[in-house]
Amino acid sequence: MGTIYIARHALTDGHAKKIVLSWTPGIILNKTGRQQAKELAQALAPVNFTAVISSPIARAYETAGIVAELKGMTVIKDEAFSEWYMGNWSGRKISGIRDEFKEDFKIRMTAPENLEVQNAETLKDVSERMIKGLQYWAEKYIDDTILIVSHKDPIRAMLTQVLGTPVGHIKRIDIEMASITRIKFNNSHFILDMMNYIPWKPY
Repeated sequence: MGTIYIARHALTDGHAKKIVLSWTPGIILNKTGRQQAKELAQALAPVNFTAVISSPIARAYETAGIVAELKGMTVIKDEAFSEWYMGNWSGRKISGIRDEFKEDFKIRMTAPENLEVQNAETLKDVSERMIKGLQYWAEKYIDDTILIVSHKDPIRAMLTQVLGTPVGHIKRIDIEMASITRIKFNNSHFILDMMNYIPWKPY
């Protein structure tokens, strides 16, 4: 049986700016985010990973690097785990999008599975590439333990595939910054056994 740990990246200043981060370049971890990533790394220190795989987007890759550095490992980039690509909305202020695309913004907030933005991925696209990436690495390291670092909506979309629920159910799943989710892989089946554990947040 293989074990797959999935982490969301840590905090950036971009989140406070209320913009659609998407694939916007140059969005890196801030001081709080780096501390979150360090606490994530400490929480994962007892786990022996065969591989650390990450979205190539800076905030995820940096988070993965902090975990990997503690273990003396390098990070493998895989675009399958990238953020939801939002096309013409990428990098724009959320308030401006809300004002200019009122109906589409309402769909994004209430029924994201139906959102279609110019030059963007659909949520279904995201869920399909995420589950394909998960399947590829699970089969490559079928009896090993690996870490994947990705982004909130892609992780949630992937989990709907694992759980066999409609992709629109991402609204019912919470994935915090620098949180840990764990999936077992056995006989070609994924089994979710931990979700959204947050090492840096007291309970």
